Amino acid sequence: MPTFCSARRRGVALSLMLVAALAACDDAHPSPGATAPNASLSRGPQPSEARQSPDGNAYGPVACRRGSQQLGTAVIGPDGGTLRVGSSYVVVPAGALSERVRMTARVLDTLAAIELEPHGLSFALPVELTIDTRQCAVREEQHPVLLYLDDDGQVLETIDGRLDEDAGSFFARIVHFSVYAVGV
Repeated sequence: MPTFCSARRRGVALSLMLVAALAACDDAHPSPGATAPNASLSRGPQPSEARQSPDGNAYGPVACRRGSQQLGTAVIGPDGGTLRVGSSYVVVPAGALSERVRMTARVLDTLAAIELEPHGLSFALPVELTIDTRQCAVREEQHPVLLYLDDDGQVLETIDGRLDEDAGSFFARIVHFSVYAVGV
């Protein structure tokens, strides 16, 4: 369970990422194909560069312009439920959990990324993750994937998903909570 100090450090890191992203922007809107700094939501800004995934491909999180960080919480149990944060959400099906769990989701304004807590929470059934991409620089022809990131922003796994440009969302199934980003 996160402590007040770890939450405060994360808040400071998120603020630094926002300041760095805004300072690096020379355009009011991200251009298609642009990627944002590769960093998990729990650490400070990193140089804009693609990271190699275990499959040998290089991916970077997609840049966004949402206007503000978003935070949501929910208590979900064996009957299932939905954790919403802005227009992003996680649908936990009935039977995926054996007990009630307090969950938190944090979405940055500068990345198509979401941090889901408690980190490492595993599910008996896959849960549906939908990340809002309406103000993000991603297109179907880029073949986006979901990136499972470690605390250093390294890609641990790529997960197939589906971008719906008309709805402005990216959909994938996950089996545990951590930091995830839409990557190209």
